[in-house]
Amino acid sequence: MSFPDQVVVQRIRETYPVGCRVELIGMGPDPYSKLERGNQGTVNHVDDTGTVFVSWDCGSGLGMVHDVDHILRIDGKVGESIFVLNGRPVPAPASWDGTIGSLYACINHALQIAQALNVPPAGQEPGTLRFAHVLKLPAAELDTIYGFINASTKEEYQGEDHTIIHTVRFPDGNEMDIKCCGCKDEPSWTEAVLLNMSADQLACTKVRDNFLGLWELECDGVTYSVNVIAADDGYVPPKTDLESICPVCGAELTDYEGHEVLDEGGVIPWTCLRCGATGKEGYDRVFDRHYNVRFANGDPVPGRE
Repeated sequence: MSFPDQVVVQRIRETYPVGCRVELIGMGPDPYSKLERGNQGTVNHVDDTGTVFVSWDCGSGLGMVHDVDHILRIDGKVGESIFVLNGRPVPAPASWDGTIGSLYACINHALQIAQALNVPPAGQEPGTLRFAHVLKLPAAELDTIYGFINASTKEEYQGEDHTIIHTVRFPDGNEMDIKCCGCKDEPSWTEAVLLNMSADQLACTKVRDNFLGLWELECDGVTYSVNVIAADDGYVPPKTDLESICPVCGAELTDYEGHEVLDEGGVIPWTCLRCGATGKEGYDRVFDRHYNVRFANGDPVPGRE
């Protein structure tokens, strides 16, 4: 994990001074925490890594890690920083009266809180709001998923009633479900769906046949990004042999060299920009039909132009 520099740490301390009141609006995955979105508490200190330690009203003392967990200061005043986004403090909206209820009201939609708070300083152009998350999965879980994706018999198929879902919650309350979906008579497929807190679908990816790699969706000017990686170094998905997908880490391949033309097809060398692996994609030549056929005198053969 990388820590913020001291400039950002100072901004965090200025935004969340000791004794101020905060509300949890989102946090990274923590299987042992019972904190929920909406919990409130009092800041007791900020350490040198920018982690904000809170005495939560529910009794927890869990600290909030910068750019992983997200809290909102709820006792600030108009013009004061009440949130730190991508290392930059953002001020309270001008119409805010200092209560969380009116903050949601002036934003017009509570689910877009982080987007509404992304107000640039005077004289600066607004930027694009992007939430990025890394989801690490153990090898055993990935083996199960790829076993369904690569299934070839009825006994191996996932079935319609056993969807595997991994959910990532973003600071604005929206969630991305990354799913491995199955049926009773063919291999499984994968997709990602963006949902709001009412479980309404906001966006959906195209169907894929790979689970690892980058999943991105956009909604209302916000980009939601989840990079699914293996928790175990050196993990290789079983039987992964897909066009434009790195067989080592599952990332999309974009860095190709010039291809070699062979008698039976072609080979295109590649380099994976995420894990550094290299290799070649091989293509078999498959006959389609004859094109541009002409007689010996140069005239085109009807139907074979």
